[in-house]
Amino acid sequence: MVASIRKSARGGDYEDAIQWLVDAGLIHKSYLVETLKFPVNAYANHHMFKIFLLDVGLLCAQSHLSPKTILEGDLLFVEFKKAFTENFVTQERIARAHSELYYWASEGVAEVDFLVEEEHGITPLKVKAGVSPKKKRLLVYGQKYAPARLVRTTAMNANATER
Repeated sequence: MVASIRKSARGGDYEDAIQWLVDAGLIHKSYLVETLKFPVNAYANHHMFKIFLLDVGLLCAQSHLSPKTILEGDLLFVEFKKAFTENFVTQERIARAHSELYYWASEGVAEVDFLVEEEHGITPLKVKAGVSPKKKRLLVYGQKYAPARLVRTTAMNANATER
Protein backbone atom coordinates (compact mmCIF):
# COMPACT_ATOMS: atom_id res chain seq x y z
CA MET A 1 0.00 0.00 0.00
CA VAL A 2 1.78 3.10 -1.19
CA ALA A 3 -0.26 5.21 1.23
CA SER A 4 1.94 3.78 3.98
CA ILE A 5 4.88 5.58 2.32
CA ARG A 6 3.09 8.91 2.16
CA LYS A 7 -0.63 9.58 2.70
CA SER A 8 -1.06 11.35 -0.62
CA ALA A 9 1.02 8.77 -2.54
CA ARG A 10 -0.38 7.02 -5.58
CA GLY A 11 0.86 3.84 -7.21
CA GLY A 12 1.93 5.67 -10.35
CA ASP A 13 4.27 7.85 -8.28
CA TYR A 14 6.42 4.81 -7.50
CA GLU A 15 5.85 2.65 -10.58
CA ASP A 16 9.20 3.46 -12.24
CA ALA A 17 11.17 3.02 -9.00
CA ILE A 18 9.52 -0.32 -8.25
CA GLN A 19 10.10 -1.56 -11.79
CA TRP A 20 13.77 -0.53 -11.56
CA LEU A 21 14.12 -2.61 -8.37
CA VAL A 22 12.42 -5.58 -10.08
CA ASP A 23 14.64 -5.26 -13.15
CA ALA A 24 17.73 -5.06 -10.92
CA GLY A 25 16.61 -8.28 -9.20
CA LEU A 26 16.43 -6.64 -5.77
CA ILE A 27 12.73 -7.24 -5.18
CA HIS A 28 10.07 -9.69 -6.31
CA LYS A 29 6.39 -8.98 -6.85
CA SER A 30 3.61 -11.35 -5.89
CA TYR A 31 0.39 -10.55 -7.73
CA LEU A 32 -3.15 -10.80 -6.42
CA VAL A 33 -5.32 -13.43 -8.09
CA GLU A 34 -9.04 -13.37 -7.36
CA THR A 35 -10.21 -15.73 -10.13
CA LEU A 36 -8.45 -19.07 -10.18
CA LYS A 37 -8.18 -20.35 -13.73
CA PHE A 38 -5.33 -21.42 -15.99
CA PRO A 39 -3.02 -19.81 -16.76
CA VAL A 40 -2.88 -17.98 -13.42
CA ASN A 41 -0.92 -15.09 -14.91
CA ALA A 42 -3.83 -14.24 -17.22
CA TYR A 43 -6.05 -13.68 -14.19
CA ALA A 44 -3.52 -11.88 -12.00
CA ASN A 45 -4.19 -8.28 -11.06
CA HIS A 46 -0.91 -6.60 -12.04
CA HIS A 47 -1.93 -3.43 -10.20
CA MET A 48 -2.28 -5.20 -6.83
CA PHE A 49 0.86 -6.85 -5.51
CA LYS A 50 3.06 -7.53 -2.52
CA ILE A 51 6.78 -6.81 -2.61
CA PHE A 52 9.45 -9.09 -1.20
CA LEU A 53 13.16 -8.41 -0.96
CA LEU A 54 15.66 -10.55 -2.84
CA ASP A 55 17.06 -12.02 0.35
CA VAL A 56 16.10 -12.42 4.01
CA GLY A 57 19.52 -11.05 4.94
CA LEU A 58 18.70 -7.82 3.11
CA LEU A 59 15.39 -7.66 4.96
CA CYS A 60 17.27 -8.00 8.26
CA ALA A 61 19.66 -5.22 7.22
CA GLN A 62 16.79 -2.97 6.11
CA SER A 63 15.10 -3.56 9.47
CA HIS A 64 18.10 -2.04 11.30
CA LEU A 65 17.97 -4.83 13.85
CA SER A 66 21.01 -5.60 15.95
CA PRO A 67 23.07 -8.67 14.99
CA LYS A 68 22.24 -10.16 18.42
CA THR A 69 18.51 -9.94 17.69
CA ILE A 70 18.95 -11.61 14.33
CA LEU A 71 21.30 -14.35 15.56
CA GLU A 72 19.32 -15.21 18.68
CA GLY A 73 16.02 -14.94 16.84
CA ASP A 74 13.71 -14.68 19.84
CA LEU A 75 13.04 -10.94 19.65
CA LEU A 76 13.13 -11.00 15.86
CA PHE A 77 10.30 -13.47 15.65
CA VAL A 78 8.13 -11.57 18.09
CA GLU A 79 7.71 -8.47 15.95
CA PHE A 80 8.65 -9.44 12.40
CA LYS A 81 8.02 -13.17 12.16
CA LYS A 82 5.37 -13.02 9.43
CA ALA A 83 7.41 -10.72 7.19
CA PHE A 84 10.59 -12.76 7.59
CA THR A 85 8.86 -16.08 7.10
CA GLU A 86 7.01 -14.99 3.95
CA ASN A 87 10.20 -13.45 2.59
CA PHE A 88 12.07 -16.71 3.25
CA VAL A 89 9.42 -18.74 1.41
CA THR A 90 9.60 -16.26 -1.48
CA GLN A 91 13.39 -16.58 -1.60
CA GLU A 92 13.14 -20.39 -1.66
CA ARG A 93 10.46 -20.40 -4.38
CA ILE A 94 12.53 -18.08 -6.58
CA ALA A 95 15.63 -20.24 -5.99
CA ARG A 96 13.67 -23.25 -7.23
CA ALA A 97 12.79 -21.51 -10.53
CA HIS A 98 9.31 -20.34 -9.53
CA SER A 99 9.79 -16.87 -10.96
CA GLU A 100 6.11 -15.95 -10.98
CA LEU A 101 4.56 -15.34 -7.57
CA TYR A 102 0.86 -15.07 -6.85
CA TYR A 103 -1.41 -14.86 -3.82
CA TRP A 104 -5.16 -15.09 -3.33
CA ALA A 105 -7.46 -12.92 -1.26
CA SER A 106 -11.20 -13.09 -0.77
CA GLU A 107 -12.81 -9.70 -0.07
CA GLY A 108 -11.17 -9.31 3.32
CA VAL A 109 -12.34 -12.73 4.53
CA ALA A 110 -9.24 -14.82 3.87
CA GLU A 111 -5.85 -14.75 2.20
CA VAL A 112 -3.55 -17.48 0.94
CA ASP A 113 0.08 -16.36 0.79
CA PHE A 114 1.17 -18.26 -2.33
CA LEU A 115 -0.50 -20.02 -5.24
CA VAL A 116 1.56 -22.79 -6.81
CA GLU A 117 0.56 -23.49 -10.40
CA GLU A 118 1.09 -27.14 -11.19
CA GLU A 119 0.28 -29.40 -14.10
CA HIS A 120 -2.92 -30.66 -12.53
CA GLY A 121 -4.14 -27.64 -10.65
CA ILE A 122 -3.40 -24.72 -8.41
CA THR A 123 -2.14 -25.53 -4.91
CA PRO A 124 -2.62 -22.96 -2.17
CA LEU A 125 0.29 -22.45 0.26
CA LYS A 126 -0.41 -20.73 3.56
CA VAL A 127 2.64 -19.55 5.50
CA LYS A 128 2.35 -19.55 9.28
CA ALA A 129 5.23 -17.94 11.13
CA GLY A 130 4.58 -19.71 14.40
CA VAL A 131 3.35 -23.12 15.41
CA SER A 132 -0.37 -22.38 15.39
CA PRO A 133 -2.51 -25.29 14.19
CA LYS A 134 -5.16 -22.87 12.91
CA LYS A 135 -5.92 -23.05 9.21
CA LYS A 136 -9.21 -21.17 8.88
CA ARG A 137 -8.12 -19.03 5.93
CA LEU A 138 -6.82 -22.04 4.07
CA LEU A 139 -10.09 -23.87 4.67
CA VAL A 140 -12.04 -20.91 3.24
CA TYR A 141 -10.00 -21.33 0.04
CA GLY A 142 -10.55 -25.09 0.13
CA GLN A 143 -14.31 -24.74 0.43
CA LYS A 144 -14.45 -22.30 -2.45
CA TYR A 145 -12.14 -24.08 -4.93
CA ALA A 146 -11.80 -27.71 -3.68
CA PRO A 147 -8.15 -28.17 -4.69
CA ALA A 148 -6.55 -31.63 -4.56
CA ARG A 149 -4.52 -30.51 -1.56
CA LEU A 150 -4.12 -27.64 0.85
CA VAL A 151 -0.57 -26.85 1.98
CA ARG A 152 0.44 -25.00 5.13
CA THR A 153 3.91 -24.36 6.49
CA THR A 154 4.58 -23.66 10.13
CA ALA A 155 7.65 -23.36 12.31
CA MET A 156 7.04 -27.01 13.22
CA ASN A 157 6.99 -28.51 9.72
CA ALA A 158 5.26 -28.48 6.37
CA ASN A 159 1.81 -30.03 6.32
CA ALA A 160 -0.19 -31.13 3.32
CA THR A 161 -3.80 -32.10 3.60
CA GLU A 162 -4.90 -34.42 0.79
CA ARG A 163 -8.53 -34.25 -0.27
